[in-house]
Amino acid sequence: DCIGNLISRMFEVMQIVMENGANKERIEFTLRSLENERQLMMEHDNKLEDPLRDLTYSFGVGLTSSIQSIIDAKKQQADKPLEDD
Repeated sequence: DCIGNLISRMFEVMQIVMENGANKERIEFTLRSLENERQLMMEHDNKLEDPLRDLTYSFGVGLTSSIQSIIDAKKQQADKPLEDD
């Protein structure tokens, strides 16, 4: 079943983030890839009403959103001008 592949990909994304914390481009590419894969799976999933599958898809959304929020916050912090003391 493809849902197992999606779960594996989510763990892979978490591992990539842990290993490549400073490599924003690699992480963003991986997040987009995971999101595209999740959306395609949902479009073709004939068991979408299953609560466990729904939870898995929702977890994928939460995971990508959380990581993207961290990336965005770090980018904003890096873009701020240095303050004089």
